[in-house]
Amino acid sequence: MTLSGTKAAVTLLLIQSAIALSVAGTYALDRITKPRVWVRTQQFDPSTPLRGRYLALQLAVDGCSLPASGIDPSNTYSAFRGMPSTRRMGVWPVTLSAENGHLTVHAVATLSPGNSQAVSLWEGQDCHNAPLEQGVNFFLPEHAASPLPQSRDASLWVEVTVPSSGPPRPIQLAVSDSTGWHVLKL
Repeated sequence: MTLSGTKAAVTLLLIQSAIALSVAGTYALDRITKPRVWVRTQQFDPSTPLRGRYLALQLAVDGCSLPASGIDPSNTYSAFRGMPSTRRMGVWPVTLSAENGHLTVHAVATLSPGNSQAVSLWEGQDCHNAPLEQGVNFFLPEHAASPLPQSRDASLWVEVTVPSSGPPRPIQLAVSDSTGWHVLKL
């Protein structure tokens, strides 16, 4: 490698390091300045080719305050052969905020880059546990045990920061069960 090749490699390394540090700095600043809330969540299997040590999480919010009709209620979903079809009540584009220690949704007219979240409600579903359509990923340390609850009465919770725009950013996990609330040390 020539001297000019070495300079180019070092310059590229410095640029890539600056980009990575700016993203890490933004997330660290968000954890300090943005509100943080605990949200009930459920793990799902994403249909993406990316596999590894992460949990794809779907956050549950209180959708009871949404208007009576959302957009596009026409879709039906039949999960398995022999199971009854479920009718979707609607989809609501929403913005997210942290209010009184809860992740709160506010209906908006249309989706935009600043509010790319949506809530779907299905017939017979409890509106207090309405799932956000866009999931979040929680990356696990390489040697961490599975944090998923082992009993039926347990529920998985995630602490998230709520940025001004974009999806919530997961920080840590907890399990709530009959023995109490347990923040997981991964």
